[in-house]
Amino acid sequence: MLFLKVLNMSITASWLVLAVFLLRLLFRKSPKALHVVMWALVGLRLVCPFSIESAFSLIPSVETIPQEIITDHSFNVQTGIGFVDEQANEFLGDRYYEGVTVAEGAGMKLTALLTILWLVGMAAMLAYGVFSYMRLRRRVAESIPMQGNLRLCDRIDSPFILGIVRPQIYLPSALRSEDREFVIAHETAHLKRYDHLWKPLGFALLTVYWFNPVLWLAYHFLCRDIELACDERVIRDMELPEKKAYSSALVNCSVSRNAILSCPLAFGEVGVKARVKNVLHYKKPAFWVLCAAIAAIGIAAVCLLTNPIIPDDRLKVFIDCEIVSHHQSKHSTDNYASVDWEVLSNKKIGNKTTLYLWVLYQEYSYDGKLHNESGAHIPTVITVENRDGNYHLVEYWEPRDGSNYAKDIREKFPFFLWRNALDSQKYIASQKEKCERMALEYFTSESSADGADAPDNMQINDHLESLRQEYPQYFGLSTAKGLEVYIWQMAPDSYQCALLPRRNLKYTDTELMRQTPVPIERMRAIVDSYGLPESEVTVHAWQNPYSSYYYEVNEEYREELREKFRSIHPVTPSYENYPLIYDSAVADIDDDGKDELCTLRVGLTSGLFTFRLVIQDAQDSTVKDSFTYYPLKVGEPSFEEESDGSLRIRFAGDDGSVEFYEIALDVNKTDE
Repeated sequence: MLFLKVLNMSITASWLVLAVFLLRLLFRKSPKALHVVMWALVGLRLVCPFSIESAFSLIPSVETIPQEIITDHSFNVQTGIGFVDEQANEFLGDRYYEGVTVAEGAGMKLTALLTILWLVGMAAMLAYGVFSYMRLRRRVAESIPMQGNLRLCDRIDSPFILGIVRPQIYLPSALRSEDREFVIAHETAHLKRYDHLWKPLGFALLTVYWFNPVLWLAYHFLCRDIELACDERVIRDMELPEKKAYSSALVNCSVSRNAILSCPLAFGEVGVKARVKNVLHYKKPAFWVLCAAIAAIGIAAVCLLTNPIIPDDRLKVFIDCEIVSHHQSKHSTDNYASVDWEVLSNKKIGNKTTLYLWVLYQEYSYDGKLHNESGAHIPTVITVENRDGNYHLVEYWEPRDGSNYAKDIREKFPFFLWRNALDSQKYIASQKEKCERMALEYFTSESSADGADAPDNMQINDHLESLRQEYPQYFGLSTAKGLEVYIWQMAPDSYQCALLPRRNLKYTDTELMRQTPVPIERMRAIVDSYGLPESEVTVHAWQNPYSSYYYEVNEEYREELREKFRSIHPVTPSYENYPLIYDSAVADIDDDGKDELCTLRVGLTSGLFTFRLVIQDAQDSTVKDSFTYYPLKVGEPSFEEESDGSLRIRFAGDDGSVEFYEIALDVNKTDE
């Protein structure tokens, strides 16, 4: 877990490194000292294990490699770049399955191996740094003091600083007298800038993050910019003849790049040609260049030293529930409700969090083919407040239709989000794919394969409500990582269960013994109420210490329990708590002597408020007809039985008006 934390911090810092390269290019005429400040931001990002959350953060993802890889069955990556994630995870998902092409526990073994390689690499880097330092110590052991912290040595070819607490400047005995003044000025400038501390710190960070080639490149340019900044400090008040003499000293003191590689700061260590060119062409930067560079560094710090405001698991569940409850009505239906939302931006003020979203809400039915019954795709602003550890809705906002649509968005969204909020096609393809995939997984999973013996909707509602009252602790759990079911036996045919959110480490006996036991059939109903695919529900066999019934928990027993749990018929459809219909009634609509089930459902909620009438065969639930109605006012429909036994729709408007609609079923209706 520590290695994965370091790996993700390295990836996050890489985005900042790329930004620094861009800023160096844009502000190449700015003081090189500001370039060093830019690299300091990278160091700060690498040092801090945490970061402030900000709505202005441009970091795509702070956990590209999730820690779930250790125990999970998949190898999903989360770069924060949609098309990259989709392509990479689709490729991995099509080829690697735990227990099939990947052995069980492969994630743990892989991360363990990478962790060992990381530790070995750190040890090698540290050993090299210590070896280089000791080698230089031996070479300057025989030196004579000049004045202050200056020393002369016969065994070195280039001047450098050695030491951190009491740094000493070592000069070659063969150094020309005309170069000595410039050399001392340069090395003294290093000390005044504390470069003898910053470069070793950079090397120490590289020791930890040695596996990232981007950071090797960053370290190289850090060393380069340190030398250039030091040169500029020395020559900023020099005239051209003095600059030429200084450049000559650079050339005379230059050495091979391999001469000194770790802690010491050598005078001629890096890029002599570039340094000479910079010295001879140096001009004090214009004031506007300096101001622009400082502003750019400030913006980079705000946008790349901070993390995006990522909704926690409880907030995600809360937002999902609010979206579903906003688009659904008061009663249940067989349709599957699927939600996906794309965060455009967010802001946090005190306990209040505002999310600017593109929301896709879809309802599906399935008869061998997936059918999109209704849905909404609309920019949405949701503000919530965290009080006493619980989230409360402050505002749920959507734009009005028609000519007010764009106007409302521009008034509600920050100006930098206008383009994305008005571009309905930017996210719709990927969001639809996710919603359809969730629906297909639900309908085609074992838990939805056969509905012949399933109880009717009223029985489902009553059953779920009774379970909620009896086992409230098992409802509303976070499903961000999936769910875990622990099953144990108290007698030969007595199976008890506990339900917990999935996490990296398995729950302990003490934690499990605190859970309320639930019979296996009831637990299956509770699990089904979450509407998760089987892949997101892990079934564990557990030996309860208090059970007097002995059984051996081996792989065969585990598989037996998994099959037993999966074979239990589900009794609760997805999103049962947020039903999709206004009213239902049974009547013989087409006078064929057989009853039809009529339901009034929510319609397309992204336009004018609508409702949908669906007429099904009461025996086999076959849809005979459906119709979406667009009333000119807001209200709620319901069924009303007339004196002759026929059925009509009563629409009660919010303005107090009441309208009635007759119902007829065209038995000769064709697809056209």
